[in-house]
Amino acid sequence: MTGSTVADEPIEPAGGASGLVGRARELEVIDGMLARLDQGGGSLLLRGEAGVGKSALLRRAAELARRRGHLVLTAGGTDGDVMPYASLRRLLPPWMIESVELPPGQRAALFAATRPDDPAVVPAPYLVGMAALTAVTEAAESRPITLAIDDAHWLDAESRSVIAFLGRRLAADPVLLIVATRPVDDPDDAVEATTTITVPALHDGAANALLDAVAPDLDPFIRGQILHAARGNPLALTELPRTWAHTAPAHRAATANVPVGDHIRSSFAGSYRGLPALSRDVLLVAALDEHAPVAEILEAAEVFHGGHVPAEALGPCAAAGLITVTPAEVLFRHPLVRAAVVGSDDAERVRAAHRALAVVLARSDRRGALAHRAQAAHGTDDGLADDLAEAARAAHQRAETTPAIWLMERAARVTGQPGVRGHRLLMAATWAYELGDRRTVNRLRAAACADPLDTLDQIRAAWLAELFTGHGSDDVGRILDLHDDVRVAWRAGDLELAWNVLMSIASRCYWTRPDAPTRQLLATTALALPVAGSEHRLVFALSGIDQVGHTPRILAECRRALTRDISDANALRMYAMGAVVVGDALLARAFADEAERLLRAQGRLGLLPHVLLTRIQADWFIGHWDRARTALDEGRRLADETGQPTWRNSARLNEARLAALTGESRQLERTLAEINAEAVRQGTTSFLPRVQVVLGTALVARGAYQEGFDALRPVFDPQDPLYDPRSTFPAVMFLADAAVHTDRRALARQLIGGVREVLGPVAPVDFSVVDGYADAVLADDDRAEERYVRALDGDATQWPWVRARLGLAYGGWLRRQRRDLDAVPQLQLALAGLSRLGAMPWVEQARHQLRAAGEHTALPRVVAREVLTGEQLQIASLAAAGLSNREIGEQLFMSPRTVSSHLYRIFPKLGITSRGQLAAVLDD
Repeated sequence: MTGSTVADEPIEPAGGASGLVGRARELEVIDGMLARLDQGGGSLLLRGEAGVGKSALLRRAAELARRRGHLVLTAGGTDGDVMPYASLRRLLPPWMIESVELPPGQRAALFAATRPDDPAVVPAPYLVGMAALTAVTEAAESRPITLAIDDAHWLDAESRSVIAFLGRRLAADPVLLIVATRPVDDPDDAVEATTTITVPALHDGAANALLDAVAPDLDPFIRGQILHAARGNPLALTELPRTWAHTAPAHRAATANVPVGDHIRSSFAGSYRGLPALSRDVLLVAALDEHAPVAEILEAAEVFHGGHVPAEALGPCAAAGLITVTPAEVLFRHPLVRAAVVGSDDAERVRAAHRALAVVLARSDRRGALAHRAQAAHGTDDGLADDLAEAARAAHQRAETTPAIWLMERAARVTGQPGVRGHRLLMAATWAYELGDRRTVNRLRAAACADPLDTLDQIRAAWLAELFTGHGSDDVGRILDLHDDVRVAWRAGDLELAWNVLMSIASRCYWTRPDAPTRQLLATTALALPVAGSEHRLVFALSGIDQVGHTPRILAECRRALTRDISDANALRMYAMGAVVVGDALLARAFADEAERLLRAQGRLGLLPHVLLTRIQADWFIGHWDRARTALDEGRRLADETGQPTWRNSARLNEARLAALTGESRQLERTLAEINAEAVRQGTTSFLPRVQVVLGTALVARGAYQEGFDALRPVFDPQDPLYDPRSTFPAVMFLADAAVHTDRRALARQLIGGVREVLGPVAPVDFSVVDGYADAVLADDDRAEERYVRALDGDATQWPWVRARLGLAYGGWLRRQRRDLDAVPQLQLALAGLSRLGAMPWVEQARHQLRAAGEHTALPRVVAREVLTGEQLQIASLAAAGLSNREIGEQLFMSPRTVSSHLYRIFPKLGITSRGQLAAVLDD
């Protein structure tokens, strides 16, 4: 199924409807999924050891799909593939790429990924994934499609990301993705699917039947030895009979308990060693560059052999069952054939074959030639190392990060100077961090640290270690060590490294809570670093290190940035995070909206959860809860999909907050306990006061005012471990409400006044708005009305949530003053605003107050948020805004058919029959 594999395991020569021995159960699952494809697709993972039958099942699945009239597209991974999108190019046919209508950005990304002759830019996998999804699902409108991917454990990183992206988004389309892979040790290399089959070894009866079919005349004693050695592995049962009789008895006894794969590899190696010398030469060359055309293989074989090599030299290789030769390429029977050929030959011959390939490729593929030169190197070669390093830097400049890492690591391997070797390994590790590849970063960093490193490289190594370990620790000693590194890098003129280390410290400070003197020291350094061109980094650093102490500077930088034309989505993300952390939700949302737009257009899903969850914090605080709901589903899903547990926990906390505000608090305390436990496990202690605020919110919302006040008080109390001035902003209104009902107004004023004092004379607008509410609610009767009016006429007009709460509180106060006629308009406006939000605990309070004032309130209509999931609400909102299914799909990274499927389920839930009715229903 791969570009280099013809067959993996045998088809049963006789008998059985399936054509495969012992695979009835697996084929039943496959055929069932193919039969149901008109009702929606999905993904199937075939997982098992080498030779166990995955490729045979995959090949049979493709055969069954063709019989049903499906378009079948096949591809797979190849051992050693590092070129981005190498496997994707083999999967998507040119006609599909050229015929699909795509937005310009997606079209450019798909062409850059699948056309190696295009400008050398490696686009973001998610952008390519969205384009590939559109291309495949659009083609599936004509007839169902089966995608068959073999050897997924060898997919290049970018192709693996695209395949994983497709597999998660095919539920509504007539497309079935079937992936065959070996088990992998690293979870980052795993492929997920909606259905998984672990392909087992054949049971005894099936193993005997297969051996009878392929070698019916075996000596009974040898037959028993083969059955024991094969252990039910179909490939071993097929291959071992060819060579077992020629294997020395002593060797058979010595290998009786070795892994099956070693037996198979030994079998292939024996066949290879039995070839004529010229055939061995050409097969070795072919094994080292399986993507090369036949003519190129023969030409390199001539350089290697030192004389003419006719095409007929491949004949004995094919006759031995090791390869199949087509007019265009040499196809190996199984990946283990390649491994056996290379592994069983002399190391110097392998290097010489690499050199021969480098000579031939130098005329047409400079990068390929350089790669073979690297493989041919033995010992150090600083000239080659310099060439490789230069090629690596050029690849990185073109955003070809994966090949850049490969080239730089090989440059390091042949570098003679230890310090230079270590530096090159660290550069490769830094690029691996850009991909989020923790395993490669750690491996390269460890190798670099085995060499003597200069001071800056020691700092770089420490920074790389910090990236994956620093979030969960407020160890002041470690923070101070890192701070010293910032100053050393700064003095040495490496500002990029200085800022990188400082932002790493800022992340550590944001998620944990080091002491005030440490924060002050770090902030002083952040303010002293040259800032030109790094204003967004300064905002990020200060908002992580000491947001309360540096609110004016952070807001000033954000407001200046708002006047500039910024096209860097990551910079916009940092500004959004800075603004929301210091307390300007409107400003944060402006940055987050633009960052979200750019990230969606660029397909950068790794950063999208950060932006969505930042915007959610702003939206729920302002009172745009439907926007928050729609983003929550996607934010949590993308945090899961991109493997970001801290942001996943943040999504769960925001879900809990909205549940508390809407009165959906069943099992909320259990959920909060789980979030708390996860935060402790991760070391992200900044979650703890936020969890406490949500708990207090839920208690106040359900009328447990005494418990609610007690839950919120620690966050306001400087003597309590949970004290956190920034976390008090969303808690202020609830503390005030609880104080009124428990006669603790004076204590509430004192606690809120303490936060006001910490924030200084110019408080953030978010705090000012909720402080205005508390000031009115906690006021004595002779001053209350003036403060209610002032709060209602102030900034709260832009905060629907605070405005509705003020109307409810003011209406209640007016009723207590026996001014029902004045109270009713306030209560009616409050009821309308609270109903629109879905803030049901306060909706009930408003209704109660209106009834007590003699007003009757109609039962509310069912609104969209009550019957739709967050994802459905997001789709309905975009459809109501006039976007087509294709445009919605582009925004949300799903196929148009999936959008249509969602709308099909949305209409009856809302009691409507057409798209045109959506706007009115959602407005209600």
